[in-house]
Amino acid sequence: MRRVIEIRALPDGRYRIHYFVFDPEGPCELPTGMVKTNQGSSVRVGGSIPTPEGIVATRGYIACEPERKSVLPDGRRGTIRLCLRSDDPRAVSCPSCKETAEYKAAMADLETLRTARNIPTGA
Repeated sequence: MRRVIEIRALPDGRYRIHYFVFDPEGPCELPTGMVKTNQGSSVRVGGSIPTPEGIVATRGYIACEPERKSVLPDGRRGTIRLCLRSDDPRAVSCPSCKETAEYKAAMADLETLRTARNIPTGA
Protein backbone atom coordinates (compact mmCIF):
# COMPACT_ATOMS: atom_id res chain seq x y z
CA MET A 1 0.00 0.00 0.00
CA ARG A 2 1.37 3.38 -1.02
CA ARG A 3 1.35 6.10 1.66
CA VAL A 4 1.71 9.81 1.09
CA ILE A 5 2.45 12.33 3.82
CA GLU A 6 0.97 15.73 3.07
CA ILE A 7 2.51 18.78 4.72
CA ARG A 8 1.31 22.23 3.71
CA ALA A 9 4.15 24.41 2.55
CA LEU A 10 4.46 28.13 2.00
CA PRO A 11 5.16 29.52 -1.50
CA ASP A 12 8.86 29.87 -0.59
CA GLY A 13 9.06 26.15 0.30
CA ARG A 14 9.21 26.46 4.10
CA TYR A 15 6.88 24.30 6.15
CA ARG A 16 3.69 25.96 7.38
CA ILE A 17 3.93 25.88 11.19
CA HIS A 18 0.80 27.04 13.02
CA TYR A 19 0.62 28.80 16.38
CA PHE A 20 -0.95 26.54 19.02
CA VAL A 21 -2.65 28.38 21.89
CA PHE A 22 -3.12 26.43 25.12
CA ASP A 23 -6.68 26.90 26.36
CA PRO A 24 -8.55 24.56 28.74
CA GLU A 25 -11.73 25.27 26.73
CA GLY A 26 -10.11 24.69 23.32
CA PRO A 27 -11.53 22.12 20.88
CA CYS A 28 -8.21 20.24 20.35
CA GLU A 29 -6.85 17.81 22.90
CA LEU A 30 -3.14 17.05 22.71
CA PRO A 31 -1.94 13.49 23.24
CA THR A 32 -0.12 12.76 26.48
CA GLY A 33 1.69 9.70 27.80
CA MET A 34 2.77 6.84 25.55
CA VAL A 35 1.58 7.23 21.95
CA LYS A 36 1.89 4.52 19.27
CA THR A 37 3.68 5.43 16.06
CA ASN A 38 2.87 3.98 12.64
CA GLN A 39 6.05 1.85 12.93
CA GLY A 40 4.56 0.03 15.92
CA SER A 41 6.83 1.56 18.56
CA SER A 42 5.70 4.03 21.21
CA VAL A 43 7.00 7.46 22.14
CA ARG A 44 6.36 9.50 25.25
CA VAL A 45 4.86 12.92 24.56
CA GLY A 46 4.14 15.69 27.03
CA GLY A 47 1.48 17.74 25.28
CA SER A 48 0.63 19.79 28.35
CA ILE A 49 1.75 22.82 30.33
CA PRO A 50 0.76 24.17 33.74
CA THR A 51 -1.47 27.24 33.63
CA PRO A 52 -1.17 30.18 36.07
CA GLU A 53 -4.13 28.67 37.94
CA GLY A 54 -2.17 25.42 38.43
CA ILE A 55 -4.32 23.44 36.00
CA VAL A 56 -2.49 21.34 33.42
CA ALA A 57 -3.64 22.43 29.97
CA THR A 58 -3.84 19.66 27.38
CA ARG A 59 -6.38 21.47 25.24
CA GLY A 60 -6.11 24.44 22.95
CA TYR A 61 -6.57 25.64 19.40
CA ILE A 62 -4.76 26.68 16.25
CA ALA A 63 -4.72 30.49 16.18
CA CYS A 64 -5.83 30.80 12.54
CA GLU A 65 -8.36 27.93 12.79
CA PRO A 66 -9.89 28.22 16.28
CA GLU A 67 -12.76 25.85 15.43
CA ARG A 68 -10.48 23.04 14.22
CA LYS A 69 -11.34 19.90 16.20
CA SER A 70 -8.02 18.02 15.99
CA VAL A 71 -4.33 18.61 15.43
CA LEU A 72 -3.48 14.92 15.19
CA PRO A 73 -2.39 13.39 11.87
CA ASP A 74 -5.40 12.71 9.67
CA GLY A 75 -5.11 9.72 7.34
CA ARG A 76 -7.55 8.90 4.58
CA ARG A 77 -7.10 6.87 1.40
CA GLY A 78 -3.37 6.45 1.92
CA THR A 79 -2.65 10.16 2.51
CA ILE A 80 -1.59 11.31 5.96
CA ARG A 81 -2.15 15.03 6.55
CA LEU A 82 0.00 16.63 9.24
CA CYS A 83 -0.76 19.78 11.19
CA LEU A 84 2.62 21.20 12.18
CA ARG A 85 2.25 23.47 15.21
CA SER A 86 4.19 25.13 18.01
CA ASP A 87 3.30 27.02 21.16
CA ASP A 88 6.52 29.06 20.69
CA PRO A 89 5.60 32.03 18.50
CA ARG A 90 9.19 32.31 17.25
CA ALA A 91 8.77 28.99 15.41
CA VAL A 92 5.55 30.00 13.63
CA SER A 93 5.64 30.48 9.86
CA CYS A 94 1.90 30.45 9.02
CA PRO A 95 1.00 33.93 7.67
CA SER A 96 -2.62 33.56 8.86
CA CYS A 97 -1.53 32.72 12.41
CA LYS A 98 0.83 35.71 12.42
CA GLU A 99 -2.17 37.97 11.79
CA THR A 100 -4.04 36.81 14.92
CA ALA A 101 -4.29 38.73 18.19
CA GLU A 102 -3.00 35.67 20.11
CA TYR A 103 0.21 35.52 18.09
CA LYS A 104 0.79 39.28 18.29
CA ALA A 105 0.26 39.24 22.07
CA ALA A 106 2.72 36.36 22.50
CA MET A 107 5.36 38.16 20.42
CA ALA A 108 4.80 41.35 22.45
CA ASP A 109 5.27 39.34 25.67
CA LEU A 110 8.56 37.94 24.34
CA GLU A 111 9.74 41.43 23.40
CA THR A 112 8.89 42.67 26.91
CA LEU A 113 10.95 39.84 28.42
CA ARG A 114 13.84 40.50 26.04
CA THR A 115 13.88 44.19 26.88
CA ALA A 116 13.54 43.62 30.65
CA ARG A 117 16.49 41.23 30.65
CA ASN A 118 18.55 43.40 28.31
CA ILE A 119 18.96 40.62 25.75
CA PRO A 120 20.24 41.84 22.37
CA THR A 121 17.89 41.49 19.39
CA GLY A 122 18.45 38.24 17.53
CA ALA A 123 20.00 36.47 20.52
